Amino acid sequence: MRGRADRPEIFFATIGPGGRHVAGAHALADCVERYYPGRFGFGVSDYINELGVSRLNGLHRDSWRWALRRPVLARLGRLVIDAVPRATIAAERRILRGFARATAPDLQRRAPLPVVSNHGLITTGLAQAKQRHGLRVPVLTFATEVCNISAHWGEPRADGVIAASEDGRRTLVRFGVPDEKITVIGRPVR
Repeated sequence: MRGRADRPEIFFATIGPGGRHVAGAHALADCVERYYPGRFGFGVSDYINELGVSRLNGLHRDSWRWALRRPVLARLGRLVIDAVPRATIAAERRILRGFARATAPDLQRRAPLPVVSNHGLITTGLAQAKQRHGLRVPVLTFATEVCNISAHWGEPRADGVIAASEDGRRTLVRFGVPDEKITVIGRPVR
């Protein structure tokens, strides 16, 4: 789906390994279209790939594959990540500097109404683009996990956060996301 010149665009920035986040972004776009038919154009992008930040994309893909082959170690790593959510976000901000730098001019050119992320890393990079590189597009994030949300979603600088459940909202608040930024709507699937 792409925006047309006569309709404002909602841009869904996501990440591709595994396909679940890309499918979720399409489900979000379909949900908006169902409630507001013909009102918006949509862009859905595996955004790290589209911007050509290949080192970051490879790091994410390879670490995810490594974790899938070592579930016990992955769970232990997740416990550490969740135990120190502010340190997790600080590390992500550092890792995502190049992505944030590339994002700001691209989204200024596209000029979507908001950019919506459905992955914690993307959200952190977009928030970093706003803080450090002058991005003026509102950044929304949809924390798609109904439960078991990790600290990767704990970026407090997003303009708004949509949670899939009350449990998700409580976890996000515990990880440092201001409660007033969170709206619980459930999952956008039929």
